[in-house]
Amino acid sequence: TSETGAPAGLYGSAISGFAVQNFQYVYYISVDLHLHQLLYNNSNWADSDLTAITSGPLSSNTTQMVAFTTGSPAVHVYFTAASGHIHQTFTTTGSNWQDQDLTSLTGGTFGGSGWMAGFNIGNFQYVYFIANTNHVHQFFYNNLTWTDEDLTTLSKSAAAVPGSGVAALVIPGTKKLRVYVNGANGNHILQLASGNGKTWTSSDLCKKAKAPPASAGPGLVAFATTPNNQIHLFYSSGDNLYQLFLPTPSTKWQFEDLTTEYHGGLMNTNAGFAGYSLQNLQYVYYVAQ
Repeated sequence: TSETGAPAGLYGSAISGFAVQNFQYVYYISVDLHLHQLLYNNSNWADSDLTAITSGPLSSNTTQMVAFTTGSPAVHVYFTAASGHIHQTFTTTGSNWQDQDLTSLTGGTFGGSGWMAGFNIGNFQYVYFIANTNHVHQFFYNNLTWTDEDLTTLSKSAAAVPGSGVAALVIPGTKKLRVYVNGANGNHILQLASGNGKTWTSSDLCKKAKAPPASAGPGLVAFATTPNNQIHLFYSSGDNLYQLFLPTPSTKWQFEDLTTEYHGGLMNTNAGFAGYSLQNLQYVYYVAQ
């Protein structure tokens, strides 16, 4: 922030980012509710006020966001505007930034106060969020148009806990989509699954693994490890960090209390957390009390 002359970040705002080789992209909401990009171009850091550049809307003061690239220099950043509409700020050239109101384009679903998740498969773009109805929605770009699907309704699932985390992934080498949310059926972790992007089913993973219920605050982290394609989901229960994992597709869901087992610090459940894998090495980061 000091190095680039960028404004301070909004307290409680999400932050998102990714790398393309050694180019580093970081996105955050500033105190004036503008969306900013901090870019390291392999030499220097620079700040860009994407709200000012695109004449886009002010962000919600409780917004979450997700950002990814569909292939350099194309960049996509998704966030909730002050109106409750889900917006995309994007560039396909690295310079001509534009704003899109995805809520208006797809028929009117408003975002709630929960977290967001997303990823791409080539230029196909998937964005997941908790709507103001507490249903899980998917905004999907099929390389031509955006569509909205209510995954809670399609999967005949319980609604999400207000403010719930949401995590999503595609199992590597497949078209199998997985979305995870804290459900209102006793704060159990729900898996919404699709093998073709059209039909969806719901599973109660806490029930399957006999795991404790989740806390609503700090979100969810999920990823698949390679080359075994095992699924790992991390969540908080009370002040402890738990893992739900599926060792192979033919075995049952299991859980671990990582805080107790590895003597980690108790979680600050007002903060977010993050993680990723390198093959089967797994990294999870959280703020302790």
